[in-house]
Parts: sequence; structure tokens; C-alpha cells
Amino acid sequence: LFNMSEFIVTLMLNMIADFFTAWAIAGPVMDKTAFSPMTPQIDQAGWLPSIGAFNTTILFMLAAVGICWFVFNRWKAGYEWRLSGQNSLFARLGGCNIDKNFVSVMLFTGALAGLAGGLLVMAGPHRFLKGLGANYAWDGVMIAIVANNGLIATLLYGFFFSAIQTGALGMELITAVPSEISQVLQAVLVLVIVASREALAVILNRREAKRRARERAA
Repeated sequence: LFNMSEFIVTLMLNMIADFFTAWAIAGPVMDKTAFSPMTPQIDQAGWLPSIGAFNTTILFMLAAVGICWFVFNRWKAGYEWRLSGQNSLFARLGGCNIDKNFVSVMLFTGALAGLAGGLLVMAGPHRFLKGLGANYAWDGVMIAIVANNGLIATLLYGFFFSAIQTGALGMELITAVPSEISQVLQAVLVLVIVASREALAVILNRREAKRRARERAA
């Protein structure tokens, strides 16, 4: 809409949502028995059960990945979404409704974010409090960049980076190494992976250009 980047729009709306929820949990929906801003605890019937050391959120996550794969690879709307994101001018010339795709993608991804937030509450503190899942969105952006927006790669890199972050907490408890070192490690990994991928693409493109030049010369 209005030729605006959906990334910038959602980034700005995040601040509005953050301040709104901070106001809500400190006012109309605050737990009156709590000493800090938070909602009352949800009913125990809404708690997610655990499977051994894991909770069942992983099943919802895998189901969401399956749905996304079907939408983006087997559904017309998903194809239009990908095309509009990769080249909006080409998509518009091809007959895609760019504005409609913009709104529908925001609604779809917003529903996924809402699902993640609900699962975070149902499997974690069973209430909403300030700062719950505060950095997850930025982690998602980082993982999407590393995975080059590939769905399966995003899933695998998500497991990888979550293992680093979880392991860093245990490392801090057992050793004198601060958990912040994991943030440095993640930043280095992102730079190395993205830079090596771009460098490889440049090398392959040059080789392909040389091969075509030799074919034309022959």
C-alpha cells in the first residue's frame, strides 16, 4: 500500500503494539494480586502438556511449517505472494493484485505470529508479562536472512540458533563464560554464512559468463 515496504510498516507497528500491551497489562487486564504488570494466569485447561523434556509447541511448529510449505508451493495465492515479494513490477504486469497480496501476506504472517505468542504463553509462564518473547522477532529476521528465506532452511537454522542460545544459558551457569558470548557467535555466523553465500554466487556467475563467452566465440 502506498508503495511502502512491509518490513518498515510492521517494524513501526511493532512499537504501537508494544506500548499498547504495556498499557493493557498495567491497567485494564492487570492481575490485581501481582506486584508487577502481568495478566492473570490462564486456566489450567489451557496449559500445553509436555512430552518428556519437550512441550507440544514443537508439534504446532511443525504443523505450521507444513501449512506454509503447502501455501507457498501448492497454492496460487502463495505463488503470487512470492512473486510480488521478489519482483513487484513483474508481478503487477503479470496480473497480480499487489495491494491485495500485501494485505493478505500481513494477515497470514500476523496469524502465525499470534499463534507463536499464544503457544509461548500456554507453554511458558501461562500469563502475558512485559518482555515475553521480546527478541524472538529479531531472531526470526536474522534466521530468515541466513536461510535466504527458504522454508526448510529456516526450520533447520532455527533449531541451530535455538541450540546456541539455550546452550549459552547452561554454559553461563556451569562456567564463568557469560551468555552474551553466544550473541557474538551468532553475529559471526551470520556474517560468515551470508558473505560466503554471496561470494559463491559471484564466483558462479563469473564462471557462467565466461562459459557463455567461450561458446559465443566458438
